[in-house]
Amino acid sequence: MISKQKKGQTILYAIFTCIISSIFLCCALVKWNNTGDEYIFIIDNAVGYWIAKSVCFICAIVCGVAAVWFIKQAFSDEPLAKVCDEYFLDNSSAVSFGKIAWTDMNKAYLKGGFLNIDLKNPDYYLQKKNWLQKKMIKGNLKLGFGHVCISPQRFKKDAEKFFDEFAKRMPVYILDKT
Repeated sequence: MISKQKKGQTILYAIFTCIISSIFLCCALVKWNNTGDEYIFIIDNAVGYWIAKSVCFICAIVCGVAAVWFIKQAFSDEPLAKVCDEYFLDNSSAVSFGKIAWTDMNKAYLKGGFLNIDLKNPDYYLQKKNWLQKKMIKGNLKLGFGHVCISPQRFKKDAEKFFDEFAKRMPVYILDKT
């Protein structure tokens, strides 16, 4: 079972993240005060003003990187996910693991509406990730999710077929009803 990219949906995500990034960038670059030393909004001192501008700039960068990733995904011929007898292929997120052998999977479970997969040897797959991707994966683990965390939202109509094909090869446990 191969789940293909929804190019229109991915392009809309890219446009949305570009708009959000532009808004944050404008907030970071525009001078917020009207006259003299008066700062607008709830920020009444210079330190708070520069912290708020820095946060806006960081958010603009994060959203910009997400937009670039969505644009890359929109024009990629790789499937979002592929379930076959030898391996499972995951390309559904910025922290996706790629090809994962069925023997490398410890358990699979549904939690919070996500398909989560715990790996037997995650270090083998984590060595291919950059520092930001590793931080995001560790954040997922702290929240109680698996090493691999797949949202069915990207699959839309194919989600049920995808989960059925996946469950034929690996038992999937349901941890909560959300």
